[in-house]
Amino acid sequence: MREYVLRVLKELISIPTVNPPGSNYDVMARYLARELSNLGLNVEVVEVPEEFLDANYPCRPQHVGRPRYLVLSWLGRGSPLIQVNCHYDVVPPGPGWASSPFTPKLSNDVVIGRGASDMKGGIAAALATVKELVDGGLLDGVGGRLELLLVPDEEAGGLGTRYYVEEVMGSRPDYVVIPEPTSVRKVIIGHKGVVKGLVRVRGRQAHASTPWLGVNAFVKAADAALKIDEWFRRSYGLARSTYRTDFAEGSGNTLVLGGFAESLSGKESVVPGEFVFSFDARLIPEVDVNNFTRDLEGFAELVDAGVEVLSTAQGFVNEGSRISAVIRECARGLGVGGVDEYVSVGRVDISYYGRVGVDAVAYGPGNPREAHASNEGVSLRDIEAYVKVLKCVVLSILGGP
Repeated sequence: MREYVLRVLKELISIPTVNPPGSNYDVMARYLARELSNLGLNVEVVEVPEEFLDANYPCRPQHVGRPRYLVLSWLGRGSPLIQVNCHYDVVPPGPGWASSPFTPKLSNDVVIGRGASDMKGGIAAALATVKELVDGGLLDGVGGRLELLLVPDEEAGGLGTRYYVEEVMGSRPDYVVIPEPTSVRKVIIGHKGVVKGLVRVRGRQAHASTPWLGVNAFVKAADAALKIDEWFRRSYGLARSTYRTDFAEGSGNTLVLGGFAESLSGKESVVPGEFVFSFDARLIPEVDVNNFTRDLEGFAELVDAGVEVLSTAQGFVNEGSRISAVIRECARGLGVGGVDEYVSVGRVDISYYGRVGVDAVAYGPGNPREAHASNEGVSLRDIEAYVKVLKCVVLSILGGP
């Protein structure tokens, strides 16, 4: 199995499916369709309509001319139906890499490259699981259906999964497992809420040699940012969730300001007339994101700033999940100890399934601390342990040997 996993993982990483803007999705879709077909699965490739992206892609218009594809594959028919949902897009590599991020490197047990942990390692593990099930004849005569769904744009608010659930999904899965990196030790049953957007501050533009004729929007924005940060700490910063989070430090509400910041004047010899900076709030599931948005907009108005909300997602928890119980039982039986339930500090696609009553969790190989980091890597031992657990889960649901 290791030889197969290593080959597939290296090939996946070598296709730079960077989002934004959504590069090489067509190459990846063809690769996945071919690999799945070679494993004996039925395969269907579905293009996401551009009008859906026009309305929803957060980095529009960067998507224009870059088509998006869902790759759906399956074995069997009827129920129960268990689906494994994997995203094939990755975030930009950024600086600080010791080697080329899209030239995968094996160092001892670890494969290094952008997306190794989040989540091309998960894709390789899912494919290896299917290969072992098929090659071993373990699904012969078993009732029910196993699906593998490969989606784009998870890193853009989960648009691939959203489009699938809202527009494509035919037979509704009974259970969904998303192999996001959880170190094979944590089952993610929910996530914190998210509110992202821009704070816009206006001044009056003037020539830098006559600053008294203008009002510096950058200085106003800096003051507004400090006051918003203080307001957030006072109003939301002390609350703690009753749910256990995958990072203990993330048990409360958090706000990050200035991940993006821009003077719209665009030149050093100008007193900035308008300045924009981003905000990213992660809110415990107990907080209503609409109430938070209204509170933020109200306070921003007090400091002479405007708020433009770009995306929101309500916190979500899938309590009493049967698929979580099956995963934990399989893990214990296979000697993968200490597996328990957590709420993720980051948004996870399971909530799209939860909205329509599907029992969905995230559980996969790879360390979440590696996700989006420079020199990102995934342990082959993690993948091998995960394949054993996922194989047990599939057979437990479908009633195999």
